[in-house]
Amino acid sequence: MSTDYVAVITAIDSALLLVGAVQTYTLAKEGKEETKRFVASLDSGMESLRACVRASETPADEELAAALADAPDRKQARSMLWRMVRPSVLSGLWVGMSLALVTSLTQALIWAASKPHGDDPSTALSTLICTVVGCCVVIGEATIRARWATNEGLANIRKWNRDPTNLEVARLLHIYQQRREAASQTSPDPAGSGTSGS
Repeated sequence: MSTDYVAVITAIDSALLLVGAVQTYTLAKEGKEETKRFVASLDSGMESLRACVRASETPADEELAAALADAPDRKQARSMLWRMVRPSVLSGLWVGMSLALVTSLTQALIWAASKPHGDDPSTALSTLICTVVGCCVVIGEATIRARWATNEGLANIRKWNRDPTNLEVARLLHIYQQRREAASQTSPDPAGSGTSGS
């Protein structure tokens, strides 16, 4: 272990800690917003039912049907729950990485503060492992987020493609476009008429 090594490890670990702090904050905020959305989706249409229960009345069938129609189905609820939980999973990963990096920084600083500086291969190895793991977490988290975003995008496209209304609109637009192209090919060119007689 050398002073140059400690300087490099300290700089990298500090940068990773900064990224970890920002990501943990961002994920906590994202998790809070997803939780609000999840509760709001479960809550939609339930207010009239709550009013009936508070008044010790039995809700009408129409109110029950409207609340059931507004509530997410099992698949939607599972998807919303997963979107709510995954920021917590990732922020837990960041918190673990941050603890490891603080330990690494502490070990490096203790070594730098001690006189005389001796060879300490176990400290060098543990700080290197913490730094490499921190870099892997940064890359892994970005990869996981990209994968989730891609999967959600593809799921939205599949959902759009399955909607019969969207398919009918796409078919009507295609027919309209074909009619416009056919009409433009059969109509005479008004700009070309009258220019050949000069």
